[in-house]
Amino acid sequence: MLSRLRKLFKKNIAEQLKQLEIKPSVILEPPKSETSPQAPEPVITNSVQSIRTNTQPERKMIPLENVDITLDINEVIHYAKHLTLAEKYFLESYGFVLGSFHDFEKGRQQDYYVKKNHPESIMHTFYVEMIYQEILAHTDKVKKYRTCKPDIVFTNSVRQEIAIEVELGHKVHCKSRKEYHNQKFAEQIKKYGNRCYIFIPRVILKNSYKRHGLTILTRKNIMNFIQLQFSGVLNSYIEQRLDSADSTDDEI
Repeated sequence: MLSRLRKLFKKNIAEQLKQLEIKPSVILEPPKSETSPQAPEPVITNSVQSIRTNTQPERKMIPLENVDITLDINEVIHYAKHLTLAEKYFLESYGFVLGSFHDFEKGRQQDYYVKKNHPESIMHTFYVEMIYQEILAHTDKVKKYRTCKPDIVFTNSVRQEIAIEVELGHKVHCKSRKEYHNQKFAEQIKKYGNRCYIFIPRVILKNSYKRHGLTILTRKNIMNFIQLQFSGVLNSYIEQRLDSADSTDDEI
């Protein structure tokens, strides 16, 4: 019975469509496309070309000859805020990594591109370079080191050799961090005495390094320390002045 009704229904529909000069296949069967659907238009920006699909588009850099890049890849740090997309991809292609750090001025963290300096962390590299550049503004007698020696060694205006170790409180690749630091700073004290300083980016780390008996530098007093080292006074005076200063406002 149902089969008969279906046949009558289809016949009736077909006759009506014939009167309207419409082919039944258009209604009774889905149309078959003779050509593949047109590809969507690409979305083009100044540095990336991608196609909007359900998958994540692959980022592609414009050939360098088509972009005016004036960044110096020998510089370790680049402030990220005003960089274009092309400049950011350019730095990434040369091993720079984006990070957010506090500089030596009060305020929020800022984004910087920092060049990798294995085996040091990006944060360690950032603060070593920041201190190095500030000292370099006063003298060319300054050097950076990665292993064995202090992170920064420079000669002040009264010809005293000053050393700075940048410490972040991170784990070290050895069984005991305490023993590692004890040996490390014992060697620095033997060579530099009170002319060796420890820089920490956060005051909360201060108690971890006080036991070594060296003056602690922070983001709050580092600029004053550098200025004093090139003011013509002896390091012994600078050490006493910094030790008596309160640096608790530097905590983040």
